[in-house]
Amino acid sequence: MKRYTDNTEAYQLYLKGRFFVNRRTSESLRKAIEYFNQAISLDSNYALGYAGLADAYLVLAVPDAVTEALSPQDALPKARAAAEKALLIDNSVAEVYATLAHVKWKERDWAGAKSDYERSIKLNPKNPIAHFYYAVYLAGLGRRDEAVREIRRAQELDPLSLPVNARKQARKRWKWTQHSRSRTKDSDCPTFRRRCTAKPSMSFSRLRTTRTARRSRSCRLDMLMRCRETKLRRKKCWAS
Repeated sequence: MKRYTDNTEAYQLYLKGRFFVNRRTSESLRKAIEYFNQAISLDSNYALGYAGLADAYLVLAVPDAVTEALSPQDALPKARAAAEKALLIDNSVAEVYATLAHVKWKERDWAGAKSDYERSIKLNPKNPIAHFYYAVYLAGLGRRDEAVREIRRAQELDPLSLPVNARKQARKRWKWTQHSRSRTKDSDCPTFRRRCTAKPSMSFSRLRTTRTARRSRSCRLDMLMRCRETKLRRKKCWAS
C-alpha cells in the first residue's frame, strides 16, 4: 500500500482515521475527521489525508446510515473541497475518485459520477469502498444485476467491512420482501405456475378454489386438534 507521505506519524493518524470511518457512527466519524486534520497538519501535501477527510464528511452526510448526521448542504461541500484538494496534490489517488463520484451522484451528476467511479476502480481494482459506492450508484439507477456483482466484489475484497455487509443484508431483506409480495398473487407464485404447467386443462379459478378448500380443511383440522387438547387438559385439571 502506497503511503503518500514520509511522515510516519501522519500515516499512523491516517490509519486511525480510517478505522473510525469504517465504524460508521456520528461519534466515530467526528473522531476520524480530527485524526485526518491532525495528519494534514503534519504534512500539508498528504493527499491520502484529504481523501480520508472527504470520505468522513461524505458518510456524515447520510442520515439513513448515521444518526446525528450533518445535513447534506453542510457536509457535501466539505467532502468535495477535501477531495478536490487531494486531486490537486496527487491525481492518482483512487480513493479520492470514489468519494468524489459519490458526491456527484448525490448532486445528481450521473455522467460525472459514472466516470469517476470507473476511474477509481481502474486505478485500484482492489479498493472495496470504490466497488461498494459503485454498487449503490448502480442500484439507484435500477441496474440490479450489475450492483449485485459490484457488492459481491467488495465483499470478496473486504469480508469484514461493516458498510459492505450492511448493504448485503439490506439486499437480502429487499429480496425477501419482493418474494413475500409476489406470493400474494397467484399468478406470480412459483408453486401455482408449476401446477398450471402440470395440469393445463385445469382453469385458474378451479386451482384457486381447490387450494382454498385445502386451506379450509387444514384450518378445521387444526381447530379440532386444539379443542381436543384443551378438553384433555381440563380433564386432567378436574381429575387432580
